[in-house]
This record gives sequence, structure tokens and C-alpha cells, in this order.
Amino acid sequence: MAEKQRKNSDGRAKRLANLKNFPKGQSGNPAGRPVGTRNRSTVLKELLEQVCDFTNPVTLKREGADLETQIMTALIARARRGDVTAIREIMDTVYGKVSEKNELSGSLDVNMLSMDEFKKRAEERRKQVEGLDD
Repeated sequence: MAEKQRKNSDGRAKRLANLKNFPKGQSGNPAGRPVGTRNRSTVLKELLEQVCDFTNPVTLKREGADLETQIMTALIARARRGDVTAIREIMDTVYGKVSEKNELSGSLDVNMLSMDEFKKRAEERRKQVEGLDD
């Protein structure tokens, strides 16, 4: 057992001896990312700002809009067709994600709202948003 420990500590000592700081002004990755290279988020933001014509799936009219608006419109169209994932994405974005804390014991899902409660909350939120425009 002692011999095995000695082997491991020798390997560790060798690994630690190999660790050295780079000299000042020298990069640890000299062939790294070239200067001026744009990251993916910058490229995606630019692409989302491009305007082109499309048929709005909600109004069924031909419109010109940026790609981001087209994606959001398509999401709304999916939600209108009953796509639960699209509905959840919209609700989480507009009203915030529902807390996962379950204050009641047992398997009761407190995240489920009755349709009346949902409509009431949506109407209250709509009034809040309309009040911001004034």
C-alpha cells in the first residue's frame, strides 16, 4: 500500500513541476482566436435584425418585418393552434416563470391554474401593460 502511495505522489510531483507561469506579455494560447473575429451572439443579433417579406401566420397578410419579429409571430401562431410548449414559452417570457416551490405537501401541482384564474391574471397583466403606454 505504501509503495502505491509513493507511486501516486511521484506522479503528482511530476505534474506539479510541469506547471509554470507564462512570462509577462506572453499568451497561453498564442494561436487562439484571431483579432476582429466576431462571436456567435453578435452574428445572430445582426441576422435577427434583417428585414424581409413574409406571410404573417396570424393575420395571413404579406408584411415586411425583421427576422426576430417573424420568429415571435410564428411562436404565437403555434400557441394559437394549441402547442403547449409555445404557450408556456410565451407565458414565461411575458409573465415570468412560475415558481417551482410547492408549499403544500403531497403531489398537488400548485402551478396549475383554473381557466377563470388564468383569464383573471391575464386581464390584470394586460391592464398593467396598457398603463405603461400612457
